[in-house]
Amino acid sequence: MMKTVRMLLTLLCLVALVYGQPSPDTATMFALRDSLKSEHLNWSDPNPCVWTGLGCDTGSYRVSRIQIVNRGISGTLTCDIRNLSALTDFDVMGNNLTVKIPSLAGLKFLERVLVKNNGFTSIDADFFTGLSSLQFLNLDKQSVASLADPLQLNRRHGYKKTGSQVPYRGNQLTGIVPESLTELTSLSDLAFGNNLLQGPTPSFKSKSINLDMTRLNSFCLDVPGAPGDPHVNDLLSIVEGFGFPVVFAESLKGNYPCNSTNKWVGLYDRYFHFGPNVVVVHGDPGIRYHVPPPVSGYLGSSSQNNNVAKILGSVIGSTVLVLLLIEFVIFLCVKEKKAYHKMHPQQHSGD
Repeated sequence: MMKTVRMLLTLLCLVALVYGQPSPDTATMFALRDSLKSEHLNWSDPNPCVWTGLGCDTGSYRVSRIQIVNRGISGTLTCDIRNLSALTDFDVMGNNLTVKIPSLAGLKFLERVLVKNNGFTSIDADFFTGLSSLQFLNLDKQSVASLADPLQLNRRHGYKKTGSQVPYRGNQLTGIVPESLTELTSLSDLAFGNNLLQGPTPSFKSKSINLDMTRLNSFCLDVPGAPGDPHVNDLLSIVEGFGFPVVFAESLKGNYPCNSTNKWVGLYDRYFHFGPNVVVVHGDPGIRYHVPPPVSGYLGSSSQNNNVAKILGSVIGSTVLVLLLIEFVIFLCVKEKKAYHKMHPQQHSGD
């Protein structure tokens, strides 16, 4: 009996020691607590490892799990979450969280991210950077306008997702589906329907993927993997700098940006379009191959002008030559007269 009591006391002491140990993530969890608003969270204990919905690693006392689902929580998520280096499970589905989904970049042990059924409106561009263990991501039913750009950043940072399920359905996503997503060979379920995705229809390497991408999207062509028109690609590269605004995604459909029945907002081609009652006559289609004969009057006028120019040139040249000769004769006369005066000074002494 005494041995059993001692074992229980020892176990209680160990439990007390574990939960009494301060967590290195205490400051981060306090920041998260202060950014949330809820009457259903009892997060008052100074040790976050005993909070409801949280779990800590028993060796390092770091927060490894946050699961606060359907608690009616409002407020925002602090950007300090990316400091939870041991986090493996982040689940805040079914709440009223708003504003921005903060970056989780660098959380290499993170396996599950579930933020479904909230009211987020933006996402950090480096959200996925360094999430090498991510297996499941659910961002369904948000108001996020553009998630394609941060997904593209994964490829630039050398990140490759290994997840098998990625639900993005009904988020009004805009932009181009990145290669980092289409190259996933283990992807089994992708819900991209009811969005405004643009560019070429993606072709996925996974052989057993279940796709939902057809409804309401703005892909150039219906054939997966077929390249889009170069003009469309150039236009998309321009609006990428503006975050792929929804107004452009809604107005451009198909592969011809200057089609009169399908024109992008603010885009005008170089041709003027007449009304439906105006008949446009193009004339002889082969007229560009006929060289018109030379016009005699025009050529004669040109020849006459050339003759006049020659005559004027001759007259001016002759006049200049005569003037030069006269000046030379005068110069010789004056010089000869001066020489004569020097030779006969007495004859001209009275002058």
